Amino acid sequence: MPESLSDNWKEHLGSDWQAVHADFLHRLGNLTITQENASIKNADFEVKKAWYALDNLLINANMKNIRFWRRYQIDQRSGVLAAFCVKIWARCEVSDTEEDRPSMTPATCMRQGEIPKIARPSVLTIAGSTCEVRFWYQVLEQTIKVIFEKEPQKLDRIVREYPGYFSDDLSKFKSRVGPYSYKSRFGRYQIRDMCLNILRLVGWNEEVWCLTCE
Repeated sequence: MPESLSDNWKEHLGSDWQAVHADFLHRLGNLTITQENASIKNADFEVKKAWYALDNLLINANMKNIRFWRRYQIDQRSGVLAAFCVKIWARCEVSDTEEDRPSMTPATCMRQGEIPKIARPSVLTIAGSTCEVRFWYQVLEQTIKVIFEKEPQKLDRIVREYPGYFSDDLSKFKSRVGPYSYKSRFGRYQIRDMCLNILRLVGWNEEVWCLTCE
């Protein structure tokens, strides 16, 4: 997504293109390097994809397979790149023995920052509702469930924002909400980012969402 948006880019980003542009322009997932930056920096997404398909840099290798470039795709790529950074520039080794593992602070709200590999979801609080969660996919399921229970009319907005992740075929994916099944098996960073993106999408303050881990 470029600094200067064409009409095609605004249409591609959706009705809230101004908020998306302001919030996601400088995020890690929206950044890359290419020898053709001067000529394609403000080009439409399809044009950029064509150039990235010819690029030899690994960082751009998967761009040709992406259909849309919106909130979720930028956050998803941010999580992938962040994971690579942590792996390449690891600050310390984590011991395999239980007694040497760093402890998690149960009261820590995992809305931002690094999520240690040893972190396991424990309690999710969202808009006054509290529930126990044991797996990362349950965090996403509960987030979507609470939103649907409180404002079911906003489910269609979520479905439109994440094409390909929801289906009206209830047997296609394991997780279900209303008339849809949906993908929920992602990594910890993707789960958290998707939950917070969905909250912003439906107009909820992310402060109403708090996940504690153990």
